[in-house]
Amino acid sequence: MFSEIVKLVSSLAWPVTVFIIILLFRREIRESLRWIKEVRFPGGSVTLERDVKNLEAKVEASKSNAELSQYIPPLPHDEPMLISDPLLSIAQFRIDIEREIFRLSQVSFTNTTPDPWDVTKCVQNLSNTDMLDAELAQQLISFLQLSEKAIHSPSTPEDLKVRLVSLGATIVTTLRRKRKIKEARRDFEGHGLWHIGRKGGREENRYYWWSAVAASIPLFDYSYDIYKEALEEYNEKSRKKHELGEAFPDTIPVLSLKEFISLLKFRERELLRLLEIKGSWSEFEKENEWKWPSEWGNVGWRGPIIHDSLSQNKVEQDLIRTRSALNSLRGRLF
Repeated sequence: MFSEIVKLVSSLAWPVTVFIIILLFRREIRESLRWIKEVRFPGGSVTLERDVKNLEAKVEASKSNAELSQYIPPLPHDEPMLISDPLLSIAQFRIDIEREIFRLSQVSFTNTTPDPWDVTKCVQNLSNTDMLDAELAQQLISFLQLSEKAIHSPSTPEDLKVRLVSLGATIVTTLRRKRKIKEARRDFEGHGLWHIGRKGGREENRYYWWSAVAASIPLFDYSYDIYKEALEEYNEKSRKKHELGEAFPDTIPVLSLKEFISLLKFRERELLRLLEIKGSWSEFEKENEWKWPSEWGNVGWRGPIIHDSLSQNKVEQDLIRTRSALNSLRGRLF
């Protein structure tokens, strides 16, 4: 009988000990469990696979914006992506996304911008305004969470890493486009170029509008879609303010795709003219001024072709972007 009691106590000793440890350290254990987000097994992670698949479906569903396939702007960073190391690519896309989020926060005229180090709060704040729609905001948060898991988990399958690289490329392109649209809309609202030199109706201002768009093409990322959507947003906002009885500048006409292409060609000619200058630096700097075609008449203003850090290299970069946009848009026109 005694030996049986000893056996019973011995069999209960370990479970009781474990129970006491759990009871004593329940708070610490609970905090640790908060970081356990997935169940791992040989060959991958159930949760990560499921979440990546869900995000892929959402991103694919939101690809109804045809302009993404028609013109894709360059990535914000200059270095080529290291696809041979997907984790480095994921980390780079994460940095690009965070940079775009903070730059988009700077465009918004709100005084409620949160701590700049809290990316999630920045996204939530932007989604509460017209700066970011709820769908894209959720995609951003999902990618940031998934990239964090993939980077810090040594067992992340290679195929999931590659899929996250693809998702990062799509999301950062979408976010950059969104940011450029908001920056352009703000320029339409506040830059005197769009308001001061106007003389009358659309026809009277035709070449003035052409000059303003030709000079502002880098602002639109050399994209007709960004220009058009930003201007339509501005015009819609103008109409709403007018309906409320507020004094607000008149709407600005949206140029056609054919007109935009003609202005890209004009910009190309001006950049080539600038590159042909073989004289001194002062001569090169002096020639960095628009020479409007004589058939445009008196446009009423002149300004620099290259605004910041004028150099031959900067002109060449602008020319590459201009020609890239021309090649893309010509295909759409015909």
